[in-house]
Formats: sequence, structure tokens, C-alpha cells
Amino acid sequence: MLKKVILAGLLVVSGANAGMFDSVVSAVGGGSTAKAVDGNALDSTIQNYVTAKALLQKSSEALSKAILSKEESGKFESALKAAESISDPKEKDAAISKAVSDVQTALKAATESKQTIEQVKKADKKTREQLAVGGFNFMLSGLKYKDTLASAKDMVSSLSSNPTAAMQYASQLGQLKDMVTTLPESVTSIATIGSKLVDLYKAGKVNFTAPTSSSQAPKESSK
Repeated sequence: MLKKVILAGLLVVSGANAGMFDSVVSAVGGGSTAKAVDGNALDSTIQNYVTAKALLQKSSEALSKAILSKEESGKFESALKAAESISDPKEKDAAISKAVSDVQTALKAATESKQTIEQVKKADKKTREQLAVGGFNFMLSGLKYKDTLASAKDMVSSLSSNPTAAMQYASQLGQLKDMVTTLPESVTSIATIGSKLVDLYKAGKVNFTAPTSSSQAPKESSK
């Protein structure tokens, strides 16, 4: 009889506190609300960001040589060279990002100049190819950034709902949060300059087709 009473009591307590138990389990990352985290996908997102960033730097350098004055282009190259010599990884990355941001500001101003249009109209074959390849890769980096941003947001959401995984991938989570914070401005800037490049190329009669997918391969200039 006593066993029956105890069993009945446990059933009542279990039913009454089921919701409380589920909440506790979810809080420690073991509930149904915790999203699974794919470590390979996380690493892939970070690698895609690194690839896109390198492409942006290289294409910005190509465009600066084709569009900007020798003084402005040289200033960008010097800033990159100085940044590359910095030993601290975070400071180095910040310096490179600053140099690329500065040259984008210069490129945006140049694409709005009538003088640049006349300059492009008179450009030789080599410079025209440099413009086409640099413009394509510049816009491609923007598409890659856009996809990376979407992926980073998903990853941050998954890690935020899964404390166990968040601890396991703590260093990557910091990188992903930085991407979510900084990439929107980069995506917008690249899209704005990309649109102006298209107008510039039309006015200057440069044979150009913009990328339509982040999966497209970067273009290479002929030797």
C-alpha cells in the first residue's frame, strides 16, 4: 500500500514539474531547443571569410593601380606593406582592413569623377583587362562576404542556444560575432562601389560581365 502511495505521488510530481524539468535541461544545452553545431561547417565559414578578405585586398590593389593616381595607389601599397610587417596578428589584421577601407573610399570618389571616365576611355588593352578582372573579383568578394555573413549569423544563433558547443568553439564564436558586426558595412560598401564600377565601365566601353554567384571562380589576368 505504501509503495502505491509513493508511486502515485511521484507520478503527480513528475507531471506537475515536467515543464520545469524541460526548462532546466534546455538551459544546460541538453533540451530540444539546443541547435546542433557542425564543427566542419563552422570552420568552413571562417575559411570562406579569410578567402573573401584576401580576394578583396588583391582586387582593391588591382583597381587602385588601374583607376587611382600613382600617388594614391602608391599610398595604398605602402600602407599594405607596413601592415604586413606588423607581428601582432590582431593589429596586423586591423591595419590591413584600414588600408583596404581607405582605398575603397578613394575608389568610390574616383568612379564618380568625369576625369576617370575620360581616363578609362583612353586606357590601353592591359589596363582594360586589369579593370575587368579587378572589378569582377572585387564584386565577387562582396558576394562571398554576403554568403559568409548569412552563415555566420546562423552559426552564432546555433552556438547561442547550445552552451556546451559555445564553450567547445569559444574562439570561433568570437570570430563569428566579429563577422556579424563588421561584414554588413563591407557588403554595402562593395555593392555601392561595384554599381559605380559598372557605370564607369559602360561609359568607358570596357568589356565587363559582373559575377552573379559567390561560387564563381576568381578571374586571373593574362601574363
